[in-house]
Amino acid sequence: MNKSKILVILLTLKIILYSIPVYAQNTPQFRLPFGAKARIGTGSVKAIKFFPDGSKLAVGTTMGIWIYDLHTGEPIDLLNSHNGFMTSIAFNHDGTTFASSNTDNTVRIWDSQTGIEKEIFFQHQDSVNTVAFNPNGRIMATGGNDTIIRFWDIETGKEVEQFNDHSAKINNVIFSNDGNFFASSAYSHSIYIRDAKTGILLNTINEDSTIQCIALSPDSRYIANATQDGDINLWDIRSTAFLKVFEKEKTFHDAIELTFSPDGKSLAATVYWEKICFWDVETGMLKNSIECDETIVAIDYSPDGKNIVGAGRNSKIQLWDVSTGNEHLTINTPWTQVSSVVFSPTDNLGASANGEKIIIWNPENGEVLKSFLASEGNIRSIAYSSQGNLIASGDSWTVRLWDVQNGRLLGSYSGHSGTVNALAFSPNDTIIASGSNDNTVRLWEVRQGEKLLSGKLLNTLTGHDKQVFSVAFSPDGNILASGSSDSTIRLWNVKTGTLIHVLQGHPGIIRSIAFSPDGKTLASGSWSGNWNGTVCLWNSTTGELLSTIRGDIQNIDVVRFSPDGSMLTYTNNDTIFFLDIISGEVLKTIKGHNGRVIGLSFSKDGNQLASVCNSRNILIWDLPTLFLQEQ
Repeated sequence: MNKSKILVILLTLKIILYSIPVYAQNTPQFRLPFGAKARIGTGSVKAIKFFPDGSKLAVGTTMGIWIYDLHTGEPIDLLNSHNGFMTSIAFNHDGTTFASSNTDNTVRIWDSQTGIEKEIFFQHQDSVNTVAFNPNGRIMATGGNDTIIRFWDIETGKEVEQFNDHSAKINNVIFSNDGNFFASSAYSHSIYIRDAKTGILLNTINEDSTIQCIALSPDSRYIANATQDGDINLWDIRSTAFLKVFEKEKTFHDAIELTFSPDGKSLAATVYWEKICFWDVETGMLKNSIECDETIVAIDYSPDGKNIVGAGRNSKIQLWDVSTGNEHLTINTPWTQVSSVVFSPTDNLGASANGEKIIIWNPENGEVLKSFLASEGNIRSIAYSSQGNLIASGDSWTVRLWDVQNGRLLGSYSGHSGTVNALAFSPNDTIIASGSNDNTVRLWEVRQGEKLLSGKLLNTLTGHDKQVFSVAFSPDGNILASGSSDSTIRLWNVKTGTLIHVLQGHPGIIRSIAFSPDGKTLASGSWSGNWNGTVCLWNSTTGELLSTIRGDIQNIDVVRFSPDGSMLTYTNNDTIFFLDIISGEVLKTIKGHNGRVIGLSFSKDGNQLASVCNSRNILIWDLPTLFLQEQ
């Protein structure tokens, strides 16, 4: 038997043996934006806190704050007014209010019982990384990338103090439990201890390495910090005397977050990789550790100190008994990076690339119908065949072909020397085109009527001198378009592999291209860090530039024609635009994601639009509702 066929069979067996079962928990449909009928995915966890009574969890993610009931493990609310990614959460002294900081430069105050937003603070000029209340709850401190610490009067909402002597992005501000002082750290070598009432600098602690995070003991005697070189150190706050470095295992890596137990006897830290460690504060000796399923990025002790909760890099939330290490509760939020989304061309189902998996879901309610492991690394792109029975996936160097019905591997293609960013089936499903970081486009044969469908390499198209981010076949299958970060679009003859046209006019990286349904027009979108992104429309036969859309545009990640060709839909950061092709007017804009929209796909009837965001979630929009009803 041919060696390549043997390898494919072995990989098929591996995929079958290690297929991941469908997660029972689907995304709850709380607080959907107007016009959205379903949400898929819960976002990546960035912060986690127990409610002061220990009954619930506030989980800050890339798409909002989820509130979980700890008795059932089920989400009961989603607070998603922020327009960026959550960075920290803090409760006031009596638990009636909590604050959240965000990469959208804001801090928001929420009512703990109702989830109603009570106040918003705009004054920071960059991402806010930390928020804290003083013990009486009247003053809130915030700090962020603008290197400024701000004090706020909660009753009036006004800024009452400002400290700007940190020279780097601030990562922590913490009040002592007696309210007499506060400690702050930045991504530099110094920790500042200040009088909380007067703001006078009391002490400075200097480290030899960049400080990653800090924690104050409940009795306000000690401060612990983790450094970039992997040490965790303990200091006396009043004298700033160095007390000890905590013992490290041989497998210890950098700490991500530190927290003292409520009784102050233990210090817990999340460390790379996949572990929570606990130290005796008195001796500095490592007491025990909990092995985790993935790297834990956020932890918090329960108010009684008996349990600790951790959120993983892929957003799995787990609750452990501190004394035994036994796991009490697992909350599966199984959504890693979503890189691609497509509707089936034959039925009303959608598919998305989620990390190592391909997910098939129902757009009516967001229910995940099936999931199969499709790669050993993150999948960067997927494409449906025109018959809807096949899905192609691309990851690092490899293109794979899958049976949609049962997740069976039908073949693979190797030859790229860089990540596969884009895939497209030819209209008759006999060719797959792939665009890669190796600056090439490759055309692969899809054999029909065979068990092993992957065929030979038909052609390698060279000419781009930077990464290829998008590929698209014309509706008749005769032309292939490719867009690159070299700011050019190239049109190729599919049969001969010869170059037909080079289209130039974009000032930045071309992220997306699409043919109109009649094949006469090619749309392209680019982005640039100088607010110089553009959408261009081209004559696909002559290569003539027909029109250009510029303006307050930075990141055009996706362009897509509606199935009837009447509209062009494109994205600019968190906004989706609908452009009338005839008049050239923008008919509507919609927002619902709190991050950059990186993928779009129309349903076959044009009534639904799926959008995927870099905050790790998908929204399904009902277009008749958006266009025919008033908000």
